[in-house]
Amino acid sequence: MTDWHTVSLAAVAFPDPERVRWFVQETLGPLAHDGPAAAEHRATLLSYLQSGQSLVRSAKEQHVHRNTIVYRLRRIEELLPVPLADHRLQIHVALHLAAHFGTRTP
Repeated sequence: MTDWHTVSLAAVAFPDPERVRWFVQETLGPLAHDGPAAAEHRATLLSYLQSGQSLVRSAKEQHVHRNTIVYRLRRIEELLPVPLADHRLQIHVALHLAAHFGTRTP
């Protein structure tokens, strides 16, 4: 069970799960893959974006050192098909959608 605020963006903006997965895969590239490394990168990036791009708060939330977040973000930037600075909103939405709908295509 979940509340409306948790799923409202996904439900209203992307009613078609197939298109959601396409958007997620196109926006996140290799970060949309299944597997522990991609999942860790998605969690790190989502934490970083939700913390207002605070390395310290993101590190605290992820229970890692600040330098680990810096290292992961560098790697994430290499993997993303588009620059984070130029596509922050799309990436943030794709991360939320991946959390709700998953990353696999049907």
